[in-house]
Amino acid sequence: MASYLGKSVAFRVYLPALSNVQPVGPASLAPPAPSGKETILVVDDEQAVRKMVVLGLQLYGYHVLEASDGTEAIRVWDAADGIDLLFTDMRMPGKINGIELFEMLKAKDASLIGIISSGYSEETLRPRELVPPDLTFLPKPYDVKTLVGTVRNCLDIKRVRFGS
Repeated sequence: MASYLGKSVAFRVYLPALSNVQPVGPASLAPPAPSGKETILVVDDEQAVRKMVVLGLQLYGYHVLEASDGTEAIRVWDAADGIDLLFTDMRMPGKINGIELFEMLKAKDASLIGIISSGYSEETLRPRELVPPDLTFLPKPYDVKTLVGTVRNCLDIKRVRFGS
């Protein structure tokens, strides 16, 4: 078949017939039923990252509190009626980094567990050396499905360990 400037061309594409094909529509793209009702404190100085985490967790049914740094996180913690999990960035501006924040809050509630996240290569290569027990490391970047799966796993482990 040749093509010529100013002339139209018709194509025919023949595809094999498929059986057992399910149509894709809005219902099949919806997230699964909410996977939790627990309260999570999200701490990240990058507003875009924090909002993505907050909205992702809320989409799956979690109650989410948020703070932009360690100092604000302590105020939110003190005003809250119980927090089940801390999700924090490792590096934040101010005097309190993510690990220090976790340790300060753990002193207030021995059953606290948390997830700490970082995109810095030295931290993603050696998380076991840097991260204390009861704190799970989640390297950046991550998607909402990975985030929610990690959160659910940590909360399930906490329930088994502490019965909460």
